[in-house]
Amino acid sequence: GIIQAFPTKDRTPSNDAYGQPAQTLFTLVVVNLGKDPLAEFTRRGLQLLSNRTDSLDYGNQHINLALNFEVLNLNSWGEVSLSSYNNADALTASLTTWLQQLPIDDKDVPKLVVQSFCKTRAQSITTRITDLWNDITKAWYSSTNYTSMRYLLTVANQFVLFERVDGEASSQTIKNFTALKKELASSFNTFSPLTIDKNCLTETPLSKIFSLNKVDEVQLFYQVHKDLADVWIVDETGALFHQQQQFHDHTTLLNPYRRFLESVSFRQDAMEELSESKMPILYQITKGKTVWIAKEQKIVDETAMLRYFNIQVIASEDQLGNPLYTYYCNDVEFSPLEYGDGLIAAVAEQIIRHRVNEERYPAYITDLDISALNPLRRQTTCQYLELKKTLEQQLYQELNQSTL
Repeated sequence: GIIQAFPTKDRTPSNDAYGQPAQTLFTLVVVNLGKDPLAEFTRRGLQLLSNRTDSLDYGNQHINLALNFEVLNLNSWGEVSLSSYNNADALTASLTTWLQQLPIDDKDVPKLVVQSFCKTRAQSITTRITDLWNDITKAWYSSTNYTSMRYLLTVANQFVLFERVDGEASSQTIKNFTALKKELASSFNTFSPLTIDKNCLTETPLSKIFSLNKVDEVQLFYQVHKDLADVWIVDETGALFHQQQQFHDHTTLLNPYRRFLESVSFRQDAMEELSESKMPILYQITKGKTVWIAKEQKIVDETAMLRYFNIQVIASEDQLGNPLYTYYCNDVEFSPLEYGDGLIAAVAEQIIRHRVNEERYPAYITDLDISALNPLRRQTTCQYLELKKTLEQQLYQELNQSTL
């Protein structure tokens, strides 16, 4: 609930005696546990042995120690308001309210004081909530040039994603990493920067990746695990693409991606009548002792080498609006109108014929045209990549099944 104490002077709801709107000067956030969640484990003789000390995701049981919030505001009229947040969403609700009420100018941000009077871990809770409030506020103001921004943190072994769209703040809870990757793959109309909380996703390179993300820039990051590589691509809008595949060497991994991303950039710029395409930035990412390290990579351009097998796909629509895909394998056309349900099998056979000993390793699409599927809207790089990934998986499955 909210309790408001108004001064005795006659003032309108929007202005003081001098015609100035009220401005919040001071915010006190009091964080309490309510019923101590650690007490039950202590009573049962269980110790939460873990190196996880984050007060929002504590111990091996991933306990949120910040359950109840009392937020007191003092404004320039001398008014005091008190808001209480006591349900399971107390943290997100109180923080969303804080963001929604932030002034336009960061110089006018209220002085923030956080206190916790819990019997256990009071200081760590106070420090954690203070840091979180300050970090998300900094991210909010650092992205005012964009129509949206995002901030991700972990609470009780789940992800919470804050978002600002056209000045409105909201939040959503995401249950696991698979669902998070799907959410982060969502495309935007314009650039949406993402800030990841310092205690979130520390075992992945995502925090490092998004710290390097820039508007209108496509960046590829890859992490090698012996014979496998994780490939992460952040596109010009801040959407994320991920794929894991076999790793042989840096050149054979990166050149197909570079060629494809360059063709996507060319098609996007052609639709917008731009004359110069931006090339993707390539990074190898590794785990240091305490931080992730991204090192920009320069590779030899092997585009003109004969050993590359060109696979181009051009999308169209049938009379019902369903997508159709025509394949060109080194300029040999394979049309859905000619091959019907046997289209992918025919493409797979053509690829195998051009391989030494008819090997069945994956084939990679080098160019994709999907402008006909939505001619009035610019397709983002991640939308191209997701469709490319789906079509390649279908083709690889057929390559393994072919009896040629």
